[in-house]
Amino acid sequence: MSRFANSLFAVVLVLATTPAMSQGHGGYGHDHMWGGAGWMLGPIFMILILATVAAIVYLIIKSMADKSHSPRPSANRDEPMEILKMRYAKGEIDHEEYELRMQTLNKQGG
Repeated sequence: MSRFANSLFAVVLVLATTPAMSQGHGGYGHDHMWGGAGWMLGPIFMILILATVAAIVYLIIKSMADKSHSPRPSANRDEPMEILKMRYAKGEIDHEEYELRMQTLNKQGG
């Protein structure tokens, strides 16, 4: 399963179970969540749930952005010189042109 699918599954799981967790009394008293402490713990859990959802969304967006902006392999700086040497060796260019282009490449690289 891909990272995106795993992340999406986690978001759906959190969103699906949040209403179920807030329902029922679970034997903690008479219509009071945690014996009356719900007024304090309710907002804390709501913030934790929202922070979890925000973190999951952030990670999904970040993983998608990382894939779209993957670094390109760096070009070999010596590659143009190697091509020039091969062209000179094959006789495609003469010695003067070889020297002129080699000087140009050395100026650009240095």
